[in-house]
Amino acid sequence: MTEFIRTLIRTDKNGTRYFRVTGPCPKCNGSGYIDHYKHVEAGVCFDCNGSGVYEATEKVYTEEYLAKKAEMAEKRAEKRRAEFDVEKELARMGYGPEIGVVTNAKGEIDYGDDFEWLTKHAGCKYEKWGCHAIVTSVGNTLPETAGYQILPVRWDELLKVGDGVRGPFFIWKEDGAKEAVKAHTYSYPPKPKFESAYVGAEGEKVELTLKLVKIGGYESSFGGRTVNIAVYTFEDEHHNKLVWKTQKGIEGEICDFFKVKGTIKAHDEYRGEKQTLLTRCKVEAA
Repeated sequence: MTEFIRTLIRTDKNGTRYFRVTGPCPKCNGSGYIDHYKHVEAGVCFDCNGSGVYEATEKVYTEEYLAKKAEMAEKRAEKRRAEFDVEKELARMGYGPEIGVVTNAKGEIDYGDDFEWLTKHAGCKYEKWGCHAIVTSVGNTLPETAGYQILPVRWDELLKVGDGVRGPFFIWKEDGAKEAVKAHTYSYPPKPKFESAYVGAEGEKVELTLKLVKIGGYESSFGGRTVNIAVYTFEDEHHNKLVWKTQKGIEGEICDFFKVKGTIKAHDEYRGEKQTLLTRCKVEAA
């Protein structure tokens, strides 16, 4: 069992005692390294930064001061309950009185890789709710070519007001987005389909301006150690997909444009889609 040393630092006017707690780091057992994570920053323990020593400050309150703090917290909560205004709270969260759900061309809530950048570039605030819906403020529209749209709904279809020790707050309804979509009927623009084609010839050196459309990755064994491989999927102006697998990182986000210099490694297919694989790439912001 790990033993910690508690040293009294000071006592304040409320009787609260401050202790310095030191001892072997419980995460790495005082070694400073975790062998299982040696593929990440050489296995350095993030909790102790490789020192092997756990250090923290602990506060011990008196019963009288705890009661005083509870009384003060209840007064603040009562004030928030008295002043709570739905529209002001929605505005503070970044929403208006009318919020919405992003739906696809079939009118379904189905979380996709492109939802995030669609809402971002439409100037909307979004929240990932569960693994399906993205709820967003209404105010801007999504691109017509996207095949998605914002279904405007009332705030009370998605949110309900709860009450806690700090006062009232909003709670997302578990099936609110699904029920809201069922209750409304809208027309949905068709999502255009673009067929990807191969680019260039194998072994050819290329210099292209491409848009980053997806970031993935996986782990691979190399030289007796595990390495993280990033998979960047780009798209050219003709919607052809080009893929670069690398251990390097890219400074940028999905939907950003980059100048890519590299060599065409191979032509491949993934889930029936033609992809051009790149290697030995140099990537910089366009």
